[in-house]
Amino acid sequence: MSQRARGRVVAGEPVLPRAGRVEYEEARDDLWAHYNTTGSRDLRENGRFNHRDAVFVRRHEAERAARERDLRAQLADSLRREQEARAALDAVRRVAEIALARFGGLPSVHNGVQSFS
Repeated sequence: MSQRARGRVVAGEPVLPRAGRVEYEEARDDLWAHYNTTGSRDLRENGRFNHRDAVFVRRHEAERAARERDLRAQLADSLRREQEARAALDAVRRVAEIALARFGGLPSVHNGVQSFS
């Protein structure tokens, strides 16, 4: 976070995320429109933006793939924890079933004396 943004936070002013960020596609379209309206460049040159498009599109695809990998890892971790919790509950249920089968009920304590009902 920049010093300017921190100062705004301290002063209680709103800080907009990525307020100054311009996406490549937006800049490309604005430049294309500028070239088209001013006639300063020959728009028939098809290769003028192609090499840049390839670089930025690949970068965006790589970022998207990284986000998907992170989400899949989080999902796998969540599923693993859920399976571990279910396994622990199943173990508790098995112990309770064994106690019920052997002793006809769960142990209870009355006046310091343990008994089975």
